[in-house]
Amino acid sequence: MKILALDSATAACSTAVWIDEAVTARRYESMSRGHAARLMPMVRDVMAESGLAFGEIDYIATTTGPGGFTGLRIGLAAARAIALAAKIPIVGYTTFEVVARSPRSWPAPRPLLVVMDAKRADFYFQLFRSDGAALTAPATAPPAGIAAALRLAMVSGDPVAICGDGADAVIEELDAYEMPLRRIDGPDAPDAAVLARIAQADIGVDEAMFDTEMRPPEPLYLRPPDAALPR
Repeated sequence: MKILALDSATAACSTAVWIDEAVTARRYESMSRGHAARLMPMVRDVMAESGLAFGEIDYIATTTGPGGFTGLRIGLAAARAIALAAKIPIVGYTTFEVVARSPRSWPAPRPLLVVMDAKRADFYFQLFRSDGAALTAPATAPPAGIAAALRLAMVSGDPVAICGDGADAVIEELDAYEMPLRRIDGPDAPDAAVLARIAQADIGVDEAMFDTEMRPPEPLYLRPPDAALPR
């Protein structure tokens, strides 16, 4: 199976190619802006390094948000354009899913809270089981709202793992709400290499039964864009 994965939804830009059992090429750059200028050159780089033509790709995988409005739209537009031109099926995964299913060390089967920086007083967040299954829907809230959501999910007593690029900004505030949290190491932003591995794992279980329409490349917006029309 050959997969081209790409992400530009958050404060990074990455691309990767998966062939059969491993990532054969990867590019990853942290950046707050400039995704439009870097994404397609990075795609060309990983395709050239892998020795593949776009017509040889079986699937394209892309992140669908939440994230920065501009970066998210750039990634989705690029993925859709490649998929349309090369007649390749495309699948979408949220940034929460990619971060939650990234390799990391967590010694006990505890829930995992992914918190992403929304560039405001509130944060994007979602709670997952240790096996990657979602316990709550994607949402946005200030720390008090995150604490309330954890209580509604009946998470109490044992520590909850927390990660994501917004984790450090909220963990101390959540301590005030007596939330038993433990910061864990691992990727705090989506990585196209991880996205490619996740897509391969999901599709490879039974490719004949895998329905790409269950994972449409549609943007996940949890709030309106910050941009406004001039008066």
